[in-house]
Amino acid sequence: MSGILSITNDKQLTVPDNATVSGTNTGDQTITLTGDVAGSGSGSFAATVASNAVSNAKLAQMPANTLKGNNTGAMANASDLSVADVKTMLGLGTMASQNASAVSITGGSISGLSTPLAVTDGGTGATSLAAAGIVTGPASSTLNGIPKFADTTGKTIADGYSVGAAANNIPLLDGGAKLNPSTIPNTSVVAGSYTNAAITVGSDGRVTAASNGSSGPFSAKFSSSQQTVPSAGGTLTVAHGLGASPFATYILLRCTTAEGNFSAGDEVAIASAAVDQNGGRDMGIQVYADSTNVYVQVGSSGILLYDKSTGSDFTITAANWRFIVRAWL
Repeated sequence: MSGILSITNDKQLTVPDNATVSGTNTGDQTITLTGDVAGSGSGSFAATVASNAVSNAKLAQMPANTLKGNNTGAMANASDLSVADVKTMLGLGTMASQNASAVSITGGSISGLSTPLAVTDGGTGATSLAAAGIVTGPASSTLNGIPKFADTTGKTIADGYSVGAAANNIPLLDGGAKLNPSTIPNTSVVAGSYTNAAITVGSDGRVTAASNGSSGPFSAKFSSSQQTVPSAGGTLTVAHGLGASPFATYILLRCTTAEGNFSAGDEVAIASAAVDQNGGRDMGIQVYADSTNVYVQVGSSGILLYDKSTGSDFTITAANWRFIVRAWL
């Protein structure tokens, strides 16, 4: 029957194509949901979103350059995290967002490189500072100290010498280009002036002892007053008082009246020697001494000098001259 529902004897419901069914579902019929949402039951029942059923397109839209995440440190709903939020959450510094061809490192260090960083890249090109020829020093040093090399490589500096007067310290120059006394070890030498000083120099070149010495290389000396020149062939005897025969003697002729272009007060040293004059060796003086006296013997023909101006020889007039005798012990 067209448009009419019918139930056969075997309790089957026949619905023609053009039939219309209306009314209310009653009873315990079961409903099953399929697709993105799944569930089954009669009346009111729970439904579940199927696994992998929610695509990106079905999620809420997000602001540009954000990530879904939870940075609260506790369980919470997801939120849209910015790049800064993510870097903070992951503990990343500024290096994480720098251009790979222009990385700037401030603080920290780089380790674990498989090969040394080249010099052109800001490295040393070596596995250590010493290998790179870079001089390194100690972690700390003495104030105003002078460093020294710690080994033969010339690349490692060690704490060296201090300035001052203690052992193994270095002295300093003061403003006057002289050694500063406060930086030099003391010795027993007293600053001052010494007469004919007798000094002792230590192995380090410092004067370690000083005292007043005797008069020059001799222990005693004698100088006479003006003595009368004996006549030809005569001998002058002068007591020297040295207590022993002198090591050296020295005879001066002092002019008292001008002669041979010498003026009064002029002195001429005269040696102990015989002079050959006119075929005879009988001019000049000879000097000898003992532990008491110095003796000056005049040649039998007198004493010969050379004119101060012309150089011509002449025999002195004894009365115009005086002897001065000197001797050293």
